[in-house]
Amino acid sequence: MGHTRGVSTQFSIAKKYTKNKYSFGGVLRNTRRGRKSRPLSTRSAIHLVFKVDKTKIRKGLRSLIGFKICQKTIKTYSKRFFVKIEQLAICGDHIHILVRFSKRSLGKYFFRVVAGQIAQEFKNNGLWVTDTQSIWKYRPFTRVVFGAKAFEIAKNYVRLNEQEAKGKIPYRKERLRGLTPEEWKILWR
Repeated sequence: MGHTRGVSTQFSIAKKYTKNKYSFGGVLRNTRRGRKSRPLSTRSAIHLVFKVDKTKIRKGLRSLIGFKICQKTIKTYSKRFFVKIEQLAICGDHIHILVRFSKRSLGKYFFRVVAGQIAQEFKNNGLWVTDTQSIWKYRPFTRVVFGAKAFEIAKNYVRLNEQEAKGKIPYRKERLRGLTPEEWKILWR
């Protein structure tokens, strides 16, 4: 069966990532192959992404209140669950976190509690628009990052997202490959 032109891009993205058996969540859950147990590691870093549904919240995650809620919640629960935050980027509709877990179970608790507490704080502060049960668009996406080179690429990617959210670097489809030398300097400040 051939693909039609109107097929959503999220499924092509999901198809791309199902090749990697160390990824879980996000749009991968839309495919049958994406419904497996979440791979986590205590030896390697984890790239974690929370994606919010923009239609269910006011102002976004980068608003003054939204940003403070996200930052405070992540900091509080990283201490409670002994999670080391390597890199953090809070963007308009998603959060990137590069983390290391001391125990697999504590890692699972961390992203469950962080997602729940951020949603609860948004509701308590009047930033939740609808009466739905969740503000999250997908389940949290996680990817185990193996090796030093992959870790540096993931770290740069999270930094790039933060600089794009601040408006210092314009968004490009090429992502890290399309950066100019001046933009690399901005990325490393």
